[in-house]
Amino acid sequence: MSKDTAKSILNSNGKFPGHKLSLKEKKQKLYHYTSFETFVKIWLTKQLRFSAPEGVNDMMELSESIHPSSENVWMIFAYKDLRSKYKQISLSMNYDSYIQGCMSAMMWGHYGDKRRGVCIEFDYAKMPLNPKDMFHAPVKYKNVLHKDIYLSNDLKTITDIENYIITHRQEIFFTKQIDWKGENEYRIISKKLDYLDISNAITAVYLTSSESTECILVEKLVNRTIPVKQVFYTNQSGMCIPIISKLKTEDRRAEISKSKDKSYYISTIQQAESLYQQMLSETNRSTSQEK
Repeated sequence: MSKDTAKSILNSNGKFPGHKLSLKEKKQKLYHYTSFETFVKIWLTKQLRFSAPEGVNDMMELSESIHPSSENVWMIFAYKDLRSKYKQISLSMNYDSYIQGCMSAMMWGHYGDKRRGVCIEFDYAKMPLNPKDMFHAPVKYKNVLHKDIYLSNDLKTITDIENYIITHRQEIFFTKQIDWKGENEYRIISKKLDYLDISNAITAVYLTSSESTECILVEKLVNRTIPVKQVFYTNQSGMCIPIISKLKTEDRRAEISKSKDKSYYISTIQQAESLYQQMLSETNRSTSQEK
């Protein structure tokens, strides 16, 4: 055992580095890193947006070689069209019994607006993961990806190709190159939904500074309905380890009306509320047309 892993430290967050978790334990809480502005939209709408496959950060994911039989070249176009309809939401799981999904310095840097953003915590059990509307699973990471899609002569129709995608969804949607292992990703895939309702699933919000403007505004926005916490790194026994602390500064902060950032706060909230009203109007109009 190396010197880095030989030590264990006990603090208010538990025993570091802790023990490995089962998949069930890992996904009990899921995490989404985002910018402050996007958090405001998510909080007010209580929805997570599914992203188009073109937006994935791994260039290998869409580097598929499609091999139809010589007389069925049309399958290439059918596969690509059907594949493109599946959108995704990417979340992180807990890493082990000490390192929670909100504690990843890499994730804060890549997806948390260079640690100026927000990490949202969700209760997996309260997320509406309806199997009729979506697939969801942890991503598996491999040293070498095999991205050949073989469409045999047994596939005669577009429906057959759709069923092929469903049957091979693990390889198509839930497998990434080992370089991305640190994301510890749990992925939700759907071709039916544009947004996932997370109204009852948010259990906490994390930021990296308790004194930042973003933290002040987040506290005002959530209005004590959920905990707002700070993630930071500290040196204990010669080791730099992450810590989560409850904010203790809320009561002594000046009212937002006295803040130099009042106009920024009002502008951001107004924009988000306007977006929500627009989305609500579009949803109602779509529902009326369906009836």
